Amino acid sequence: MSSVYSRLWRCKALPYALLTAWRVLEDKIVTTVNLERRGIVVDNPLCCLCGMEVESHCHLFFVCRFAWLVWCLCFEWLGVSFVIHYDPVSNFFQFGMCNAPGQVIEFWGAIWVGVVSEIWNHRNNVIFNRGKG
Repeated sequence: MSSVYSRLWRCKALPYALLTAWRVLEDKIVTTVNLERRGIVVDNPLCCLCGMEVESHCHLFFVCRFAWLVWCLCFEWLGVSFVIHYDPVSNFFQFGMCNAPGQVIEFWGAIWVGVVSEIWNHRNNVIFNRGKG
């Protein structure tokens, strides 16, 4: 696990985005599954972005239809084919290229951090502002 964090902290991204990414990797993000695990009763445990499944960190960032479309657009923009991993650590590592120079790996990691952070920001906007900016 330490290699994922050393790679994460080398990414050139805003501290808030890095912290959000770290929380996703650690499953410390405030999802309905994590709230219920702590004994907090949630009226509607379903994902606020798709309303299809219970909101876990894997669902919210990698399985949810909204997140899936965001990742598809990101990969299309980058011009690469992909298989999306539902495990956050595996998903983060797929953004690293095995034999690429360190700066390239940091660039790809920063993209991952940015996408995860913006999915989280959008989710919070939907919940707390009813989808209005």
